Amino acid sequence: MRKNIKQLILICCVVIIVLFIIFLINQTVQLVNFCNSIHPLFGEIVKYLLIAVYALLIIFSFYHLLRLPKPLKWPEKENTKEYKEFLLKIKQRLIKNKNLSSQMVDTGLCSKKLEADGNVQALEHAIREAEKELDKLANKDIKTTAQAVFVSTAVSQSGSLDSIVVFIAQVRMVWRIARVYHQRPALREMIKLYANVAGTSFAARAIEDVDVAEIFEPVISSFSGVAVINIVPVISILTNSIFSGTANALLTLRTGIITRKYCSLFSYFESKRKYKKEGEKQLRKFIRVSAIREAGKILGEVIMEPSKQVFSALLGTLKKAKDIPVKVVEEVGKVSKDIITRIGDFFKKKSGGDESDAPA
Repeated sequence: MRKNIKQLILICCVVIIVLFIIFLINQTVQLVNFCNSIHPLFGEIVKYLLIAVYALLIIFSFYHLLRLPKPLKWPEKENTKEYKEFLLKIKQRLIKNKNLSSQMVDTGLCSKKLEADGNVQALEHAIREAEKELDKLANKDIKTTAQAVFVSTAVSQSGSLDSIVVFIAQVRMVWRIARVYHQRPALREMIKLYANVAGTSFAARAIEDVDVAEIFEPVISSFSGVAVINIVPVISILTNSIFSGTANALLTLRTGIITRKYCSLFSYFESKRKYKKEGEKQLRKFIRVSAIREAGKILGEVIMEPSKQVFSALLGTLKKAKDIPVKVVEEVGKVSKDIITRIGDFFKKKSGGDESDAPA
């Protein structure tokens, strides 16, 4: 029964990926048609450029992922010789990992005390400490990618372009995180990861249809006077822009955190050990929920700086526009922080309470 459920989950993931490929082709056609409406030559250039980008991205990512070492097999029992050999193999992989600092290798993994004791608990502790350093590097890359996605999708305001941007950014991020740990996920986890990337790209296309009245109306109600009529369209565009960028950044953070959990050498095995009795379904639920909650916690710091860049660009454009009063520009500047705070709180509330059923 459990085997059939696993096979069904894998089939669903494969179906999602296939549907996404069809969806991506559709979005690409829409974008190319739009470019054709500007100029036929421009449309042809964009078409072949996107095809080249997709091909290089997929070939490059899979080539380098497959070159990384396979994940190690978790031994059935812990208090055995096989378990200690398993830990030693992880230790050797970490020592060879160029992303670890020499200090961590020399004073932690290769310390004389650790070599002399040969203690399993001490070895586990040294591995955990080394993985914490790799986690920091992975988190840095996740945040950088999320910020890039935020700015790109907030500025573009095009569902077709947003889905393409999110897809390219996340495929690249998955490869970079795997390279940090110098280990690729198992085939099953890899299929789930790319199904998650596909699902996120679907969501990026749909975000523009979300009603943001919950955020927009309280901001508008705080204004009074003649400036309200002039400022409403500007605030509407601004709110939709930041909302779209924030949603895509949150989904990118979630994908990155799930990738980090799957690519880790030891902490993922510890999670599997913890949920051994409950089964794989509960483990995937734990990874999925913990990932979205962690993403919600760091969302604020991720979007704060790029939000300022988006607002600065918009205010600069408004100042240059001759038909927009100075008072309107000043009012937009005043509500910038309020909009960011409201949108950040909105997504924190959603990520704290919702348990998405998207494949982890």
